[in-house]
Amino acid sequence: KEASPALLALGAALLSGKSYQGGVGGALDILGGATEKVVPYFDDMIKSRRAAKEADRKEELQMNLQALTMAREDYKEYEDKFLTGISKFFSISFRRPLI
Repeated sequence: KEASPALLALGAALLSGKSYQGGVGGALDILGGATEKVVPYFDDMIKSRRAAKEADRKEELQMNLQALTMAREDYKEYEDKFLTGISKFFSISFRRPLI
């Protein structure tokens, strides 16, 4: 979608291009003129794609940071329960008389 304006402009410039040279030289002359007219469109397309990728990266980073935060909170809760359970277990088992 982003390339549509650039490709349309390129096609129009190629079809409307004129050259006083024949053969390959004339074709290259038309291609060069068309490319010169289309460069701003391709530049806009590239900028738009970079901005979209950057937005995707930022969104992914935020999601990863949120997941990490949640995992740390869950781990802290798990660790607290585990340590509480271990201390209860050892305090009970050490209070029993040894036979």
